[in-house]
Amino acid sequence: MELLQILFNQYKKVNLSPDETAKVSNRSKAMLAKDRMDGVGIEYIKMGKGTNAKVFYPIKAIVEFLETNTIKTA
Repeated sequence: MELLQILFNQYKKVNLSPDETAKVSNRSKAMLAKDRMDGVGIEYIKMGKGTNAKVFYPIKAIVEFLETNTIKTA
């Protein structure tokens, strides 16, 4: 089964919270936040402004990030 479908089936939604994304991507919430500040890493959605803003990561973006950053060895 494709990773995108597996994650959707597990979480039953198309966007994940930073906590959920950290678990799936094996990255800390702090690293995800640093990546957002640096303009790199997994694409995300930001709802609202300032300290009340909510951040979500589309499952599709998580899968694309994991696939493009996977190094295949011989």
